[in-house]
Amino acid sequence: MPRIDGIKEELAFLRDGMRNLFIVFMGLITGSFTVVYQVLTGRVDTLFTYLALIGIIFALLTLILINRKRNTADKLIKELERID
Repeated sequence: MPRIDGIKEELAFLRDGMRNLFIVFMGLITGSFTVVYQVLTGRVDTLFTYLALIGIIFALLTLILINRKRNTADKLIKELERID
């Protein structure tokens, strides 16, 4: 049973990590596209486009991290099913 409990704890930790990364992802996407909209409407200087691009790059990196955590969680779930 200790192995099953360890896997469940690790899954809970991964789930919380994915949730937090998703919140960061949504914040980055919202901010980046808000800046792009402000540039398109002419309210801010076009140099802010670089800031939006950096935000989009960080959002993509966050998606990669979420995908890695999800793959790890999938492997743990398969291992948990195999143990049961």
